[in-house]
Amino acid sequence: TEESDEHKKQSVREAEDFFVESLEAWRKANGVESMVLGGHSLGGYVSVAYTERYPERVAKLLLLSPVGVPGEPKSTTSSPTKNPKSELPQSPTESNVPIVAKVAKRMARSFFDSGWTPGAVIRTVGQTQGVMAVESYVDKRLPGVKCLQERTALIEYLYNNAVLPPSGEECLNRLLLPGAYAVYPLCDRVPHLKVSEVVFLYGE
Repeated sequence: TEESDEHKKQSVREAEDFFVESLEAWRKANGVESMVLGGHSLGGYVSVAYTERYPERVAKLLLLSPVGVPGEPKSTTSSPTKNPKSELPQSPTESNVPIVAKVAKRMARSFFDSGWTPGAVIRTVGQTQGVMAVESYVDKRLPGVKCLQERTALIEYLYNNAVLPPSGEECLNRLLLPGAYAVYPLCDRVPHLKVSEVVFLYGE
């Protein structure tokens, strides 16, 4: 409805204000007239929001694996397309998804909408399970970290960061949808930025 859309816009605006105006206050306090602004993950999203509002303060924008670039994929109820060389469908529809997967997806979305974040889960389950969750994350997402000392330090850093009292993470379910898709995706916003150069950087 129109009312719910307006509420969503207001919610996103308030969440972006939290980050953007904090960065602007820091810039003023340090007397920075113009800067090369870089942001990683959620920081990349925030950097775009900042540049939209204060383009005269950004000489160049660096987006390091930013979150929220695409919008949420549209679900389809149409028949799956057939591969002419195979009888197997290339794109299974929602009806082909196992019921367990559907329930898990709905539960995950419900938790996310309620404000549960990875940090909230780690703070809830206790140290042993929390550290194991962080170890699993590092093994899956950062397999290139082979040095045991470096891996241990990284796990300790991520765990201790996660168990701190929440702050910015409480904005996640306002800015993002499950799957880290943005409510207002960056692909629709970056082309309109009034900045001389925008660089996307991705890597393992």
